[in-house]
Amino acid sequence: MKPRLLALRNTWTRSEGRQRLAYVFFGVLTTGFWVALFGTSIYLVQQIYSVEVFGPVLCRKLLGMLMLSLLVMLLFSSLISAISSFYLSEDLDLLRQLPVSWSRFFYARLAESTLSSSWMVLIFGVPILLAYGIVLEAQPLYYPLIAVTLLVITILPSAGGVLMATILVNVFPARRVRELLMLAGLGAATLLFYMVRAARPELLVDAERFTTIADFFAAIRSPQSVLLPSNWATQLLLWGLGEPSERPWLQLGLLLSSGVGLAGATRWIVGPLYGNGRTRAQEAGTPRLAGNRAIERLLVALARPFPPMTRAMMAKDVKIFIRDAGQWTQVLMIGALVFIYLYNVSALPLDQVPFPTLRMENLIGFLNVGVTGFVLAALSVRFNFPAVSAEGRAFWVLRTSPIGPSRFLTAKFLWGLLPMLLMGELLVVSSNLLLGVSSLFMALSVYTVAILSVGITGLGVGIGAIYPNFNADTAARIASGPGAILYMVVTSLFIGLVIVIEGIPATWALSAHFRELPLSAPMIGAMAAGMVLAAALNLLAVRWVMRRGAAVLWEEDSR
Repeated sequence: MKPRLLALRNTWTRSEGRQRLAYVFFGVLTTGFWVALFGTSIYLVQQIYSVEVFGPVLCRKLLGMLMLSLLVMLLFSSLISAISSFYLSEDLDLLRQLPVSWSRFFYARLAESTLSSSWMVLIFGVPILLAYGIVLEAQPLYYPLIAVTLLVITILPSAGGVLMATILVNVFPARRVRELLMLAGLGAATLLFYMVRAARPELLVDAERFTTIADFFAAIRSPQSVLLPSNWATQLLLWGLGEPSERPWLQLGLLLSSGVGLAGATRWIVGPLYGNGRTRAQEAGTPRLAGNRAIERLLVALARPFPPMTRAMMAKDVKIFIRDAGQWTQVLMIGALVFIYLYNVSALPLDQVPFPTLRMENLIGFLNVGVTGFVLAALSVRFNFPAVSAEGRAFWVLRTSPIGPSRFLTAKFLWGLLPMLLMGELLVVSSNLLLGVSSLFMALSVYTVAILSVGITGLGVGIGAIYPNFNADTAARIASGPGAILYMVVTSLFIGLVIVIEGIPATWALSAHFRELPLSAPMIGAMAAGMVLAAALNLLAVRWVMRRGAAVLWEEDSR
């Protein structure tokens, strides 16, 4: 692992002053985000725990949901990370020729894969667990238990991911990697949906459906399977929080033995299979898209309104996207999340509010625009931000071709805008139809999401050009770098500003709607002015960041 550590050190020692300043800024920003998340977690746990009778039960339930969520999310990300670390990394040809034993190589790669797949989950999980300890006044033993629990919870899915990746690579030909990842995406989506639905969150706001308190407690407890490691971790942490337990050391023993046992068993199983799997992973897949005349004609027809050079760039990006299974299979996961989100919107207990539901539905419908904007930002950092860096080492071909930086970024922008528009409008229209909002707020939501799609896409492509990374082997590495963090911060502030600009006149209209008064001419004029100002802000932001990105991209490449 020393080369990785040296590379991390050289990132700082060999960087220029501007780059060091950016690293310091990102470090401070990450620390501030973690502290804010920690404070928010303390506040929320306090509010939940303070509820009489039901508070402690809800806290236990949420802790179990957290551990199960971490386990499921890590299982899918570990599979992708294992394929990259063990079979597709560029330094494998060198490492396997060195006088290093198989066990050292395996455990070093397992540690690297674990860190790569779990660092983001740990950032979100640790402050919540610490908040539990502070609010519930846990005994000192609770905090070492957090470290042990998270260590095992991350090693288990990582070792399982390596094992699954090895078996899949040996069973299926390399040209069917796309089908493999599609199955993995479907499995992860199914597990995620089962996890959310098994929690039955609608019961928390509909206690009147139960005849007795005992029925309510029985429904909300809904214990997890005793065979799940997340259940062992939950029981162990609850014991550390002061809850009586008959066999806490059994839970600890199960966790430790399962983590060590699975890691060791995976090393023994993968060892004889690794050589064949590594060979199969080098086989090239069949370029089905390139030989499909129907899809080729469809791409040409869709890009016909654009200039020939832009049309060729867009067709190239579409083909690369479909050929890259690590990219397009994530659409399956996104579809599952959208389905769950829409289901939760339809399950909102609006019939229990003390005033006509149409008023509350309009308010939630407008707030839903902000939620949709943040969803689009999360998608954009995964797909639009890495668009420039995805050219990789072949970027020199584009750099030496008769295509300027503005036309190059415009093609990236147009290719990324269409799916963002479709996803955004699908979310906001579907959720508003489920809520039954008025036509005025439906039109306002559709318009706002449309202009936000333009701004979010342009910021993603532009900032991605300002902070390119042509050496990254996967888009996931690009989307987790410092530039991606800056993009998420800027985009979040940008979305908030647009919502405020349109929200002020929309609040006036909503207030008049609450009082059952007709919209006056000044209100209509203010709403129109807000819409125009929001559109102008999006266009100016896109124009500035795209021009800045084009200048920096060509300047950095020349240097």
